[in-house]
Parts: sequence; structure tokens; C-alpha cells
Amino acid sequence: MNPIVELSSGRIMGIDRDGISVFKSIPYGAPVDGAMRFLPPKKVAPWEGVLDCTENGVSAMQFGTAGGLLPRAFTGGHPERFGVVEGNADSSDKETSSPVTRSENCLVAGVLTPGLDDKKRPVLVYIHGGGFSCGAGYLATGADDFAKEQDIVVCYLHHRLNVFGYLYLGAFDKKYESSGMAGMIDLVLGLEWVRDNIARFGGDPEKVTILGESGGAMKVNTLLNMPVTKDLFRYGVVESGSNVVGVDNRAEATEAARYVLNALGVGENELERLADFSGDEILNAAEPILRAFRPVPDDIYLKIRKHPMFAFEDCAIERRVLVSSSEDELASFMTPEERATDRTDENLIPLLTEALNRGAFGVKDSKTYTEEMTAKIVERFKEITGNTDPEQLYWNILSSRSTLGGGAYRQAVERASIGGAPVFASYNALDVPDQNDERKSFAWHVSDLPLQLRIVGYDFCEPVSRIQSDTLAAFIRTGDPSTDYFKWPAFTITSEQIVRFDLETKVVKDYRKELLKAFEEA
Repeated sequence: MNPIVELSSGRIMGIDRDGISVFKSIPYGAPVDGAMRFLPPKKVAPWEGVLDCTENGVSAMQFGTAGGLLPRAFTGGHPERFGVVEGNADSSDKETSSPVTRSENCLVAGVLTPGLDDKKRPVLVYIHGGGFSCGAGYLATGADDFAKEQDIVVCYLHHRLNVFGYLYLGAFDKKYESSGMAGMIDLVLGLEWVRDNIARFGGDPEKVTILGESGGAMKVNTLLNMPVTKDLFRYGVVESGSNVVGVDNRAEATEAARYVLNALGVGENELERLADFSGDEILNAAEPILRAFRPVPDDIYLKIRKHPMFAFEDCAIERRVLVSSSEDELASFMTPEERATDRTDENLIPLLTEALNRGAFGVKDSKTYTEEMTAKIVERFKEITGNTDPEQLYWNILSSRSTLGGGAYRQAVERASIGGAPVFASYNALDVPDQNDERKSFAWHVSDLPLQLRIVGYDFCEPVSRIQSDTLAAFIRTGDPSTDYFKWPAFTITSEQIVRFDLETKVVKDYRKELLKAFEEA
């Protein structure tokens, strides 16, 4: 029998999946197209009857598959749980096979719960990645095992992305002073919806943790810095996306807005015309600069940084945070040409030198590297990590220089130095098959996320998955990720202890400091 829940806005129907009640695409916000485009969202209007929430429904406007295509590592071989197609990023039929509808009116939530009762379970809200330009939360709809084993309610929140979420028009009209924050304000409304409704799914609104990886982690960092979220969640999990928050990018964002207005033929004093275009027309106009759109601090929802020395400035440092990254983050972003090139002992130094100087994946600094300097870095990485595989050394070294890799260490150091609530840190070093070439294995970007949610695509990952799941659940329940396996110490400036996840999981001194020092000393 299909489960039915009565919300503050109306009744919804989900599905029962072996004891887990699953509800998808529940509206939490009113339409944001037309005259509401680029403005803060409003609550969804009540509806009559029972709303069918058994299918994935909508994701935000974007190019690509909108989260409707997941590799095996993200489905555990059960794509039917997620309502998506299983495949890799190179699938030729990905546009036609994706069972996902993209819409501007994408303010929907999903919920998995082990019980529609009054048990007051802890709640995990998953905020999807894809930078600020793409993605969807469907990964959470397949976290049945995590929800059941840990007795935790799992949610996801869709929200506006790219030009729809972050087009800053405030320089032209005060009405739009927060338009560069629209996507983040959507998430605030979504978290308010969780607060007001999660008890009806057996969850406790006072025990909410938000988790994001990659772009989702950047959103978590941003939410941590928004005063309006102070009472909407307890803890934050920031994985492989330790972005600098609150930078005053209004001038740059204004130029991006001018580009879009010019492409649409709209003058700066006739913004009301933006309501007349279709979503596709606006998306296509912004396509060449789509990745330029990100939160623009408005000094209302997000303050401009007051202390430039603090890159990850957090206005609510009493909230506990868990920060992590993976060893080979950038291996996920290989081009087909790079995938066809094998790194060997003979070509590692010249290939790595070229990549460092080219600024591959944004890994660029003022230093020009010679092959001699690169050789010193390689030797130092070998000494510290014990890794001698040229393919993994290449990606590990580049990843350590990136925001995705080294950023997590810097955020943990900053948070520990500021004080306040404890910060916990981890490092994922478990090599799993590459999404596009299973002959190669890496601790690639986001490869830890499905394991945490008990989505296991490979048998050898099962023990690590259980440990990662247990530590995540412990953090959600108590703000301390320690389990019966080990005591997970807080990260401090003096000890710098972290948990290293691999085939053998253990507490170690954070050696990323020494890895980063290798670049300085080369």
C-alpha cells in the first residue's frame, strides 16, 4: 500500500520499498518563472487531493543529463532505486535516455524514511553537487540501506542553478539586490520546509545535518555563512568543495549579467522584459559563461567578507563541521585525450611539469616549474604517501594543489585556529575503478559519497562503506563521528589528526601539510 503523509500544504503519496517510505519531488516552493524569475522564492501554495510523489519529477534548468545518468559506483547496480539510467559520462545516448524533466519550477524535495511515526529520528539533508551550474539530488533517493541501517531520515533539496540561481541584477535595479543569491535562498526555504514538515516523516527538526560534496560542499559552506540559517540545522559536512565564501564579486557578476542581457537584447533599464522569455532562451543566452554564475554576497543573506585573512569565514562557529577531501580528486575530470595517455615512470616528470605550468584544472600559481623542480615534488610525495604508481602520483600531485584537494586541509586549519565548536577532518584514499575506464583506479572526486550512503558498487568496498556510514551517522546523531571502531579526535592546530579512509582505516597525523610544503620547497 502506498504511504500517504499530510503536510502543511497538502497530502502526498509515496512508495514503500522494503520498509523504507520514499517520496520524490515534493513541492516546497511556489513557481519561480515569469515575473518571479531571479527573485527570492515564496512558499508553495496548498493543494487539494493527494499529490503523487512517486516519480523523480523535475530538476533545475541546465545542460546535460540533469542527474538522470549515474555510473555504477553511484547506483550499486540498482539504478531502479534512483529512477535514473546507469552509464558513464561518455554514454552517447545520455541525452535521450535520461528520465528527468528540467524546469525553472524546480523547488522540490525528496524524503526517505524508515518510519512514518513520531520517533524523532536524526535528519540528513543532502545538497547535490555539480558546482553552482548543474546536478540533481537523486543520489539520495537510493540511500535505502543507509536510512534503514542507521535509522536516519534522508532528504534532498532541488534549487535554482546557474543563470537562474545567480544572475546578479542588483546593479541595475534594487528589486533584484538578492538575485545573485536566489539559488541559496531557495535552499533556505527548503530547510525551512524541512523544519516545518520533517516530523511528519518521523524526523526531528532539531537534529538536522546538511551534507554536500563538490558543489554541494560549496553550498554548505555558503549556508554556514548565512545568518538566516542559524536555527535551521545543527551540523555541516563539507566534502571536496572547500570554497572561499563571501568574496565581493559584484563587479564581475554585473559584467556577466550585461553579457546575458545583451545576448537577449534587453536593456539595463527594461528588466521587466526578462519575464517574457522562455527558460530555454535564457539558458542558451548564458551558455558561454554558464560556469561563471555563483553566489553574489548581497550584505543581506550573505555578508561580504570582513576578515580577508579567513577564507572560509563562518558566522556560526558554534556549529560542528566535518571537512574532507579525496587523494586523487582531479582524476574525475580527465579529458578523453588524457584518458588515452598512460602516465609512466619515463614520462611522468615532463607531463606533470607541463600540467603544473599550464594551470590544468585551475592548478596554477606564480611559480614556473622546471622538470628538476617537479622531480623533487614527485620524490617528496613518494616519501610521504608511499605511493610509487606514476598514474596516481600525477593526479594526487595536481589534486593537492587544487581547491578540491588542498582546500579541505586549509579549511580545517582555519576553523581550528578560529576556535568555537570542534572541527573533524578526514582524507579518502580508497582507490576504486575509474568511472570511464575501469582498468584504472583512483580515490577520485566524490567516490566516497556513495560509500557513505551505503551505495556499494564493488564488493571490496563493503567494509570501508560500513565504517564510513557509521562515522557519518554518528556525526549526524551527536556531532562526533567517533564509533566503536575508533575514537575520532577533533582536528586541532597542535595535533592535526585526521581519519584516513582506505582498505585499512586509521587515525593519522594530517600529512597534507607536508604535501603542500613540497611545492614551496621545490
